[in-house]
Amino acid sequence: MIKDSFPFVEELKQLETGSLQGRMVPFDVASAPGSGKGTQAQLLSKLLDIQHISTGDLCRNEIKIQSELGIIIQSYLEKGLHAPASITDPVLIKCFNNIDQDKGFLLDGYPRTFDQVIEAKTLLDKCGRKIDRVIYIDVSENILTERLKLRLICPTCSSGGHINSKDINEKVLCQKCGIPLEKRVDDSKDDIIKTRISTFQNNSEKLLSEFQSQGILYKIDGAQSIVQVYENIVTSLSLSVKTVSENGIVK
Repeated sequence: MIKDSFPFVEELKQLETGSLQGRMVPFDVASAPGSGKGTQAQLLSKLLDIQHISTGDLCRNEIKIQSELGIIIQSYLEKGLHAPASITDPVLIKCFNNIDQDKGFLLDGYPRTFDQVIEAKTLLDKCGRKIDRVIYIDVSENILTERLKLRLICPTCSSGGHINSKDINEKVLCQKCGIPLEKRVDDSKDDIIKTRISTFQNNSEKLLSEFQSQGILYKIDGAQSIVQVYENIVTSLSLSVKTVSENGIVK
């Protein structure tokens, strides 16, 4: 049965006080698109002072600079698909090799399939690391679809935001950069959104079962506001809560 909270509180308390020097406690947020995993990953990485590795951000950066890799990745995203490991692995390896050896890290959006779990183990073994904990943010398909239709992203800092459902033409500014937020290419059409959710659902059962069999899967109710999900997580971890606004900005 999937656990509903986090039993590794002492490890995380020790991380805060620095008594785990030389030891890494990496974990992963493995959840559907629109579940809020990116926002919670950013908040948790700040709270625990560990590096946040988002495969989505890495890929979008390649697209932004229109690198050869980015052009290939864009062709997949425009169809609601994920780029294959042969394309994303080199970028991930570079990130893994640059991680502070005295700290852990948080993976956001990888691995996404059972095959990538095996690939991730191989990649992390090369760097002397492993996934220690996996957080699954559980959200219904209807809520995911609605969130993706309204979701926006900052082209500069990748912070998220959303359109007011009552005014889909509303201009929304980034709370950090002050520039207009944009629609992501993979959120731009209903059929792409449907494909993305369907792809996750088709892959998630085997993926989550694998993490569950390893005893490292922890389930969080994601059908709440950003603040409620964040507070749910940090309360479960018995950590000192940093105040967060409804748009996910740490105060």
